[in-house]
Amino acid sequence: MRSQREIVEKIRSAARQHKPGEWILGRAWDQNLWAGQEFPDAAGISGAAPDNPVSLERVDGHALWVNRKAMEIADINAASADPPGGKILRDARGAPTGVLIDRAANS
Repeated sequence: MRSQREIVEKIRSAARQHKPGEWILGRAWDQNLWAGQEFPDAAGISGAAPDNPVSLERVDGHALWVNRKAMEIADINAASADPPGGKILRDARGAPTGVLIDRAANS
């Protein structure tokens, strides 16, 4: 996929084919192929599938991109500590962005 927007549209389509609460899983995103090369955040995929947890593995397997529903299920929030060997990416306010690096993805 060449953009975060393309992936969001795929998730929106997948959500129409899943019952609320069913996981939507995917893989192979790479922000280095996108304009700006910035890590994504949960907003787009949360809006595309608000009633389904979404977990998308990065192309190299070292990160997950998840939506708010998945973070809620995993109890990942601003108070969550980074696990040893992992990192929860956060915004300027300290809230998780939806990208979990290495062992943080095991949460």
